Amino acid sequence: MEKLKPLLLQGGELNGVTNINDNCKLDNKRKPTPSLIGKVDLISKEKSKTEGLIRSVKSNKFLASEKYIMKAKEILKYTKHRPFEVPSRSWKFYQEWNKAIFLHWEITPEQIIPFLPKGVSVDTIHGKTWVSLVAFNMNNIGVRSLPKVPHISDFHEINIRVYITCNGKPSVYFLSMEGSKRSSCKVLKAMSKFPYYYSKMERTDFSFTSENKNYNNSFYTEYRFDNKHIIKDETDIWLTERYAVFQDYKNHIIEYDVHHVEWPIESISIKKLELDYPKFNHLINNKPDRIHYSKGVQVLTWDKRKLML
Repeated sequence: MEKLKPLLLQGGELNGVTNINDNCKLDNKRKPTPSLIGKVDLISKEKSKTEGLIRSVKSNKFLASEKYIMKAKEILKYTKHRPFEVPSRSWKFYQEWNKAIFLHWEITPEQIIPFLPKGVSVDTIHGKTWVSLVAFNMNNIGVRSLPKVPHISDFHEINIRVYITCNGKPSVYFLSMEGSKRSSCKVLKAMSKFPYYYSKMERTDFSFTSENKNYNNSFYTEYRFDNKHIIKDETDIWLTERYAVFQDYKNHIIEYDVHHVEWPIESISIKKLELDYPKFNHLINNKPDRIHYSKGVQVLTWDKRKLML
């Protein structure tokens, strides 16, 4: 039997599946050939093994234009890039972080301390720490083995994060989290306890815009692709390979473990950048010290744990 080729998401359709459906309309008077039956059956069997992670979806403006979809068990095989072990318990949530723009600024640890809750410490590299703004497409977020929820599972997101250690893990802490859909922000804030709030956002292939009049926050960037992969140095890895999130909520700290393959990082050139976050303008500005871009990763997330302060 012919080996099944990897399935690619192209323009929101599964390559191979839609082609067979669209182009192989069989004549009732003519029996399908065994080879065609084999291909259809093989694709059907392959789809049944994906734990809900391979989905045949129609055109979706939030999805990357082309992406290889891995099974959860495949993702869990890649662990050498992690700074600590994958949790032994079962993961609970699936999501994708696609078309991610990373803007990074080097700052002093003293600048971050006032924002951090009790129980977490500033993580440093070469005596400095960093703050990052990440603008990306959140896709297919949902509970393991269950179908995604329409109008909630796909949206644009911007978060501002700092780098911390807690419970022995290098991790991140979110200063701000914005989403482009009110319904998504409401549901995710209630479920995760993350500080989500709604902002009006628009994205094209070469620009990203966000505005929130309630907080007077605004973000606009135009960029172009250099089509160059970055040879990561120690700082690039330190900034991107983070596999835990700690967030304060009421009288405790919430811990989330995550896992994905190592971020595939490319370079982009920022043609224009205008950002204004009054609460954080002393930390971020229009001249980031480092810039990264990634087509995205598939992410497995474990259920939250509470750590008492």
